[in-house]
Amino acid sequence: MKKLITPAIALIATGLLGCGASREIQADFVSAQVIKVDTVYRYPRPEKVLTWQCQNKVTFFSFVPMSSTYAVGTYHSVQLTK
Repeated sequence: MKKLITPAIALIATGLLGCGASREIQADFVSAQVIKVDTVYRYPRPEKVLTWQCQNKVTFFSFVPMSSTYAVGTYHSVQLTK
């Protein structure tokens, strides 16, 4: 009897949690252009700061390792929140 109750509880819990709120994508892929590359010292090591701008004039930043190469003016797909 005990062996039958545990799978039944697990099945009910899975069924109830599966009917929860649906997960929607909270970001869109947009094409953004690298407009500036700077070097900053975060912690003990240097990193590159990329300044991006997308078509609707939203500007944002990202940090990448020094070993990465990005040319100013190139376009990449990035995720932008809705």
